[in-house]
Amino acid sequence: MQVNRDRFLEEGYLIVRGAIPPDQLESVRVAYERMVERQKTIWAQERGPEDPPGGVWELSAQPRLNISGMIDHLDAETIKTVETWLFENIHGVSSALLNEPDAGVTEMMLMCSPVHDHGTSGVCGPPC
Repeated sequence: MQVNRDRFLEEGYLIVRGAIPPDQLESVRVAYERMVERQKTIWAQERGPEDPPGGVWELSAQPRLNISGMIDHLDAETIKTVETWLFENIHGVSSALLNEPDAGVTEMMLMCSPVHDHGTSGVCGPPC
């Protein structure tokens, strides 16, 4: 896979077409949906007395599923959430962007859409 590292550094993002092989897409989606549901249950259990029932899920402007922090919740149904990071088009792009032949995976995250619109206040500093 060809990666334009300079363009990534200049623009701050990269679109990787075919990052997940088409025959793996459904199983990856299902695995992530299951992990999100498990994370939501944890956040609900950890919520404070003044927090809404969903805890962080409802409060955060950008709730994030951190697979690295949920290793104890992995099983045969959700292992694709880890294996995905080793797919050639994901691991290979990471290695190219880091200019490292075999970049190690240290964090595996999924950013989720917030439950409520929190606006742009505090999301970025001036000038937004």
